[in-house]
Amino acid sequence: MNIVNLVGRLGKDVELRQAGDNKVTSLSLATTDGFGDNKKTNWHNVSFWNKQAEALAKYCSKGSQLAITGSIDYYQDKEGNYRTQIKGISFEFIGGSGQGNNNQQGYQTQPNPTYEKSIQTQPKFDSNNFDDDIPF
Repeated sequence: MNIVNLVGRLGKDVELRQAGDNKVTSLSLATTDGFGDNKKTNWHNVSFWNKQAEALAKYCSKGSQLAITGSIDYYQDKEGNYRTQIKGISFEFIGGSGQGNNNQQGYQTQPNPTYEKSIQTQPKFDSNNFDDDIPF
């Protein structure tokens, strides 16, 4: 299984390009590892395609915080160096731009009324009616 989950901030504005009939973004995502004097920043190259690419280009800019799920791909560049690329599968906006201005003005999540209704109709747990005949 080749899955990676990253939470970090964009190091530069999202680049949206045309690749044949498809659109693709190239992101530079900064994550931190460690704490105190041992804290370091790791940079990850991430790409998304088509509608995801368009949404990222529209709502994100340098400093935006994202949670990304993807797969790791290794390749060799023209100079013979091995590189790592994250192929984005999904993402979630988890913070503002990090620069004081929220660049996600048009993006809003809608509450799930089915979920909210199911929470309200759940029966309350009554510890007095708890069956002690547990088989283990």
